[in-house]
Amino acid sequence: MLLIGAFCFVVFLAEGSALDWSAVFLRTVRHVAPAGAGLGYAAFAVAMTSGRLIGDRLVMHLGLRRTVIIVRLGRRGRPRLRHPGAAGCRR
Repeated sequence: MLLIGAFCFVVFLAEGSALDWSAVFLRTVRHVAPAGAGLGYAAFAVAMTSGRLIGDRLVMHLGLRRTVIIVRLGRRGRPRLRHPGAAGCRR
């Protein structure tokens, strides 16, 4: 039970950070216009909601093993984060 609680804490901490800091990051680091900086959280919320709504159906249709394999392959194909302030990134 403590493991599940710790996992939920980390997930909600990340979600709260995206809510609180995404516009600040887009405005100060990426130099997005103030009107567009608010769209960062909107994009995050849409991605999270669609994942929550589609995830269970995807697992029921493909099975857990195939779903995990597809997600892991998809993550390998995405571009890597190249911001020098990100943890673990080197120039």
